[in-house]
Amino acid sequence: MQAQRTRGTTVKKKGDTYYLYKRTSRRVPGKKYPQPVDTYTGIITPEGVIKSEKKKISLGGIEVKEYGFSQAVWQLCPEGWKKPLRDDWEEVLSVILRKWSPETYLSKER
Repeated sequence: MQAQRTRGTTVKKKGDTYYLYKRTSRRVPGKKYPQPVDTYTGIITPEGVIKSEKKKISLGGIEVKEYGFSQAVWQLCPEGWKKPLRDDWEEVLSVILRKWSPETYLSKER
């Protein structure tokens, strides 16, 4: 497996499988020496290295909203709650969900 290791790479074994990583280093404040940084390259097989097809994407500008909790409450809202509120039940439920789940998807849609 060390035949697959070239300059700037390292091999790690987990179980019976060998993995190839690109190795660099970076300075960390407070540390005396640069710290190693490994980036996954691929898996090593008897036929050679199978490179990873995964692409890195930037996470800048991504907004995460909660969906499951709000959707479950919305769908499971009992008729006994809706009936006294008549046509206003959706608005009241939206206000409640916004209060208890500030990241709800409802805050954008309505």
